Amino acid sequence: MFDYIDPFLWQLVIVPFLTIGGGVVAAMIMKRIWVGPVVTFLLNAIIELTYFAVYYDHSPFDVSHLSSWNVIFPLISLLFSFIFVGLLKTKKSV
Repeated sequence: MFDYIDPFLWQLVIVPFLTIGGGVVAAMIMKRIWVGPVVTFLLNAIIELTYFAVYYDHSPFDVSHLSSWNVIFPLISLLFSFIFVGLLKTKKSV
């Protein structure tokens, strides 16, 4: 049933949800805004490097394969982390 995942679904839905969501959740747990983009960058870099190492037989530490998503996703994560951590902090103060 799960033998094949559509590449567009993987790239446009699953990876952003995992990386941005993971970063925002980590920021909310630690109550630090800067944690979100850092975790998002690390998760996305690990996914991309693993993908290239498995499917294209490259070295897993070849950072030349990192895409522009490693800049875009942390910026989106920073925005969501700012919103959700800010909401948590204001909710506690009220």
